[in-house]
Amino acid sequence: MSKLVQLVESSLSDKETVIKQVATIKKECAPFIKYLRKNTDRLLFRGMRGKKEFGIQTRRKDRQPLNTHPMYDKLINLALDEEGVITRNEGIFCAINPYQPQEFGKVYAIFPKGKFDFYYVDGISDITFDLQLAKHDEVVQTFPKGFMDLLTSYALKARDVENFFDKYYDSILEYSETEEGDGFQWGNKYELDDLKYKLDKIVSSIKGKVVKNKFPRNDKYEIVLNTDKYYYIDWEWYTNIAVIMTGLSKEEKDLLTF
Repeated sequence: MSKLVQLVESSLSDKETVIKQVATIKKECAPFIKYLRKNTDRLLFRGMRGKKEFGIQTRRKDRQPLNTHPMYDKLINLALDEEGVITRNEGIFCAINPYQPQEFGKVYAIFPKGKFDFYYVDGISDITFDLQLAKHDEVVQTFPKGFMDLLTSYALKARDVENFFDKYYDSILEYSETEEGDGFQWGNKYELDDLKYKLDKIVSSIKGKVVKNKFPRNDKYEIVLNTDKYYYIDWEWYTNIAVIMTGLSKEEKDLLTF
């Protein structure tokens, strides 16, 4: 059997498979498909590893930040909660540019099953990197480990943004009263001012900037999707069908189109 014949037969088989997958997505993800047709010609994409060409995934609600310092992450989530959206550890991170999530693995188009909502923060493409909130942030590194451990433990217990800043001041006072922290508050005034500035910037960058259920004009913005389950389809595999198969009828094109 020639390679050309193998390619054609493989393409025909793939085409029929994709038609079935698209039909499943159209049925199971009808609210999202309806939203897309009414509002945009874009899709949501996500980079993932270890997945097949097509499948369904249940959302994790216990994501831990890989790069963001936990104290910063807590404040981000408190600010997002006060804006009426889910926190980052419960969200599914997506992009509208299929090239953007390639660093995280193979790119898949994402389709929420049933109910969904999503948001992005206007002006922020990636909170961790835009606001320089890494675990080893240089502002954080200027303080003694004892103080940072105390501050982080206090911060993680905060109930809301106001309570977070109350605990911030409490931890400074408490550490300053220890033998290790004698004179800490006054000796580190400028460094503490820098940290407070960074914490304030987190809140100001989020407050009033959350845009719900609209695709951003800037395709670099990070979108956080809220849904219990979502279907995924290998985007390169899907688009290759459209490239390889020529002379499709209108009916076939409709079956292959979201």
